[in-house]
Amino acid sequence: MHRVQPGQKAKILTLQVAVDAEADEAFVADEISALLTEGALAQKDSSILDWRYHRDFSNAPITQASSDPQKGEIFEGPSSSEDL
Repeated sequence: MHRVQPGQKAKILTLQVAVDAEADEAFVADEISALLTEGALAQKDSSILDWRYHRDFSNAPITQASSDPQKGEIFEGPSSSEDL
């Protein structure tokens, strides 16, 4: 489902979502689909026109939270499992 109009200009934003390193990829994909399709795109006044995500979870970086993680901290951790 998308609402992009012919010739429309759009900004492409990148969204990061932290999931458990052992999370089931299919389940995560279903959750993202439900959030965006049934939520934002279903709203007539939503600014979201379309969405997609990379399906190759094998290349996703793995990070590790500190012993007292702060909001947003997980996105600033080590960038690969080699660092863990």
